[in-house]
Amino acid sequence: MTAFAIKTVALICMIIDHLSAAMPDYFPFYFRIIGRVSFPIFAYLTAEGCRHTKNIKKYMLRLGLFAILSQIPFCLAFANTRYNVPSVSFIFGTNIFYTICLGVLCIYMFQEAMQAINKIYIFIAAVLIITAITAAQLTFADYGGAGVAVIFLLYILPEKRLRYTAIFLLIMYLYGRFMLDGILQGWGINEFFTQRNIGLLMGAMASMPFIMLYNGKRGTGAKWLFYIAYPGHLALLALFTH
Repeated sequence: MTAFAIKTVALICMIIDHLSAAMPDYFPFYFRIIGRVSFPIFAYLTAEGCRHTKNIKKYMLRLGLFAILSQIPFCLAFANTRYNVPSVSFIFGTNIFYTICLGVLCIYMFQEAMQAINKIYIFIAAVLIITAITAAQLTFADYGGAGVAVIFLLYILPEKRLRYTAIFLLIMYLYGRFMLDGILQGWGINEFFTQRNIGLLMGAMASMPFIMLYNGKRGTGAKWLFYIAYPGHLALLALFTH
């Protein structure tokens, strides 16, 4: 499958997810399960995009621009379901474009460090990478520091099997921790091994076949579709929820 085909799957699943996230009274929880397919795919293809882009600075600028453009509709769409976050904020509780942009920033700093001769530049790059990951975690960016870190890892890992492992570990960190909780609590199956927890984990795992089917080709050149669709569908959700 091409990047365009896989990204289309991720986009559709994300929109389905957001319907339930924004209007849980009208759309069932299994829509959220379907939505777990999206982020692992977006993370993987972001790293691939950094490998093939001719200008990573422009790529990062586009992501940053759409992160800002998407933030107001993002906040408004999920105002009733977001916790401990102001109704509109450009710093806390930020959308997925922030996470992806920070991931690309880490990759850019890594590229610069690999070309640097002076060890000071390498140290600065390392500090900035750690800062970006920490900032995503502390500001409650979508998928947090783990989301930024996995995008970075997917770029620097040399082999596909290692990248697949990174995606698997991300999924287990985000959705599989209930198993560890169950073990630590004496296999409290009724408390931790719920349909909700298992469903979210299986939904995220469903992203793996699509990632493994990726053939390394870009596919049809409709990249702006994905940039525009994100703030566009959030704006519609914001209208329906206010």
